[in-house]
Amino acid sequence: MEGIEDFLEKLASPSPAPGGGAASAFVSIVGGSLISMVSQLTIGKKNYAQYDAEMKGILERERQIEKDLRSLIDEDERAFNAIMEALKMPKDTESQKKVREEKLQSALRTGIDVPWKIARKAYDLLALVEPLADHGNKNAVTDAGSAALFLQAAIKAALYNVKINLKMVKDEDYVADQRMKINVFLENTDDLFERIRKKVEEKL
Repeated sequence: MEGIEDFLEKLASPSPAPGGGAASAFVSIVGGSLISMVSQLTIGKKNYAQYDAEMKGILERERQIEKDLRSLIDEDERAFNAIMEALKMPKDTESQKKVREEKLQSALRTGIDVPWKIARKAYDLLALVEPLADHGNKNAVTDAGSAALFLQAAIKAALYNVKINLKMVKDEDYVADQRMKINVFLENTDDLFERIRKKVEEKL
């Protein structure tokens, strides 16, 4: 991932990449940063001493996931560009049409896999928020809640990218399977978020 200012400038430009997928990874990193903050505001505090090991584990896990997400920002941009390159390939002859379609279908699979990776990483971070809502520093509970909100949004945004790429995929069985997985994933996300939201609200 490049610098934040450069990334945001590119995101705001007329270029379609980076777009929603990369932005989802970026927002996930913001959510992860709040997880890191709450963890560190809990570690070493006398009233939370019994949760030190748990918080240190959360902090370590968050840092690894954040590293993965930084790589996925660039990976998502490359995946989108590959789709665009395939769409621009010549299609004047039957042979050209065949080659173009093969390249496009392959690029679309990658363009679906990458935002799925982002969504899964964001979900892994969301799962770290629940123990923070339970055992984290109560003075930072709204930061844990904010992290959950950002991560839920990032997951839904990443899966928008999956859905739009599925519209061009020819394999109907693959599309049906993907749509089923999206529905299940979003249900699990909303269930997890709702548990966290209730725990945060109870402490306010």
